[in-house]
Amino acid sequence: MAVMATNPDKNQPKREAQAVRLDGKGRISVPLGTRKSWNLQAGDILFVKDHGDWLEIRKGINPFDILVEHALQEYREGKTMDLDAVARELGIDLDE
Repeated sequence: MAVMATNPDKNQPKREAQAVRLDGKGRISVPLGTRKSWNLQAGDILFVKDHGDWLEIRKGINPFDILVEHALQEYREGKTMDLDAVARELGIDLDE
């Protein structure tokens, strides 16, 4: 499972459109600068959406990666609780 992503480098200005060529097997090569700014690696999932007269291509990301990043951010900000704290808050006695 993957979800669509936006460019992770929001400070980078948008690039001009670049021409790419479709090969005999229907593949395109993503320009090196784009691969670097999007951190595209061999095997990454890309979504292609047909808009009639143009195509939209977006990088797919694993939703669990998003959850991990969110959890790490909350941990760094001290917003997490250990099991004992959760049990106390819920009125659960773990020693029973």
